[in-house]
Amino acid sequence: MERGLERLRAWAGEALGASLAEGVRLPGGGSRRSFYRFAGPGRTAVAVIGSDRAENRAFLAFTRHFASKGIPVPGILGADEESGFYLMEDLGDATLADRLREWRAAPGEA
Repeated sequence: MERGLERLRAWAGEALGASLAEGVRLPGGGSRRSFYRFAGPGRTAVAVIGSDRAENRAFLAFTRHFASKGIPVPGILGADEESGFYLMEDLGDATLADRLREWRAAPGEA
């Protein structure tokens, strides 16, 4: 396992208060961020490594803002902005792009 990923796993385990299994890389979309699903006792979470600090700050700020307005977004479980790491709730394998395709394919339903 690459050094950055091992550091991410250790950090995510500390944030969740649990020992985590090796991460499974998830497909990314449209950025240089890398996404990993980590499993611990009774739960999973998605950890992110992002090398673009401005993009990370923007993502975290937008997500927190949307959540404060009641918009359903994955919860932020922890962030280490210096390292470029953050940890989110795991909402499953479907992406926003997947959901948009489904909604567009079902006319008249919202």
